[in-house]
Amino acid sequence: MCATYTYTKDVAKLALLEKLIIHGVLRRGVLRPTDLGPVIVPELAVFVEVDDEAVAFIVALTNLNEAIEDFNGRLGPLNLMKLLFRMKLAGVGSTRVPLMGVKKKYRNHPLMGAGLAMMAIDQLRQNGKRLGKKTAELGWILEDNKATNNIIRSVGGVHYKTHRIYEKALG
Repeated sequence: MCATYTYTKDVAKLALLEKLIIHGVLRRGVLRPTDLGPVIVPELAVFVEVDDEAVAFIVALTNLNEAIEDFNGRLGPLNLMKLLFRMKLAGVGSTRVPLMGVKKKYRNHPLMGAGLAMMAIDQLRQNGKRLGKKTAELGWILEDNKATNNIIRSVGGVHYKTHRIYEKALG
């Protein structure tokens, strides 16, 4: 049996942290629930479970870049007040997805690999729409990660930027 779970209450931030720690996404002691604030919204963290085992997840964060785009790199008192207003009252219409994954034993499965990722993305989309989010950036994916790039394209993602990693031996 396959089910998608999402956290819907603000008090679930602690449960979300525990889930991320249990599944190896975070180390214990890295964050406290009070650190999460308005950046991590529990409804934007989705875990897909098969037989009570978390096998896929996706976490979207509030896009702070949207909130600070007119600050010109300065976070003075006025800009800090603007940031707080935008985060708490006005809202930010976009998210960034820095964490997404499927357990290794399911990744190359012909039916479940991409399907589990698609389930997580679909649930995240539904939750995001309900929260008034209009876009999500799924960046920082290497161009040779064809499986993930194909999944993003299949759900309507548009490639607009390429980040490359170059390597050179030193010495």
